[in-house]
Amino acid sequence: MATAFATETTGINATLQLLRDTRARTLSRREWQHVLRGYGFDLRRTLHGTTLVKLPHNQEICELPADLCA
Repeated sequence: MATAFATETTGINATLQLLRDTRARTLSRREWQHVLRGYGFDLRRTLHGTTLVKLPHNQEICELPADLCA
């Protein structure tokens, strides 16, 4: 069980790093969202904040950290 959690956490951290790198290369939030959709991700605004979802089934992955929401 601990190994599965560690693997999942590592995957989420790698995904968040991909989001940070992609955000640094794009000029606007709109362009960033377009690129994310090309990677199979989307951003959804919820009551709890902005959530990263996997397309096409809108499976929630995690909430975005504050540095990516700005």
